[in-house]
Amino acid sequence: MPLLEIEKAEAVFKALLDAKKSNFNLADLLIAHCSKAAGGEPVLTFDKRAAKHRLFQQI
Repeated sequence: MPLLEIEKAEAVFKALLDAKKSNFNLADLLIAHCSKAAGGEPVLTFDKRAAKHRLFQQI
């Protein structure tokens, strides 16, 4: 019996890889990669730092 079931495992894996090679916030990356997996990119954000990532667009 698994203790933890991960939804969108591929998106989580991509977010972790992205976080490992960058200085972006892991929570932001999880949001962005899950959005991309659902076909909803780019993610709109007020966060100037996150907006520098290719999966975000500053509003």
